[in-house]
Amino acid sequence: MTSTTRSAMRILIVLLYIALALVACLGNSQKPRSYIQTGEETIKNIERIFMNQPGYQYTLLISKFGPHESIERTIHVGGLSWEPKIPGVVYKYDVASSDMMWAQLKSWEKESGDWPNFATYTVEFHIHDVSEIEGGGWSRRQGKIQVHGNTTVVQ
Repeated sequence: MTSTTRSAMRILIVLLYIALALVACLGNSQKPRSYIQTGEETIKNIERIFMNQPGYQYTLLISKFGPHESIERTIHVGGLSWEPKIPGVVYKYDVASSDMMWAQLKSWEKESGDWPNFATYTVEFHIHDVSEIEGGGWSRRQGKIQVHGNTTVVQ
């Protein structure tokens, strides 16, 4: 084989790999993503809601054992941003001023057996009004540095 023939063969092999990769990517993106609800949990007696990371992480202060004792619970919301029928976070202003706030947490999974089949979560907060969503602290690693901050809620 001459060096020109070898170069042509290498170019042909590279082009075949690129074509296969494009076909695999295009074929995968054409599949409809269909999700089904796999679980549901109602969280009652919420006293305060802290928005740590908008649309992703919230910390709830929940009255569990009476008026003088509360617990914290952090929830992580995945949301299905590509699925408009399943929003990640919804706020409903439908709680009377004399009642406690509550939330409904739902889990979703892909309907088909496609890989990866991970659960994602959505939340629906039932609150008195928007002023009850407070900023919350967060912490994340950026390289070797741990960065801390506080979310400011725009009202």
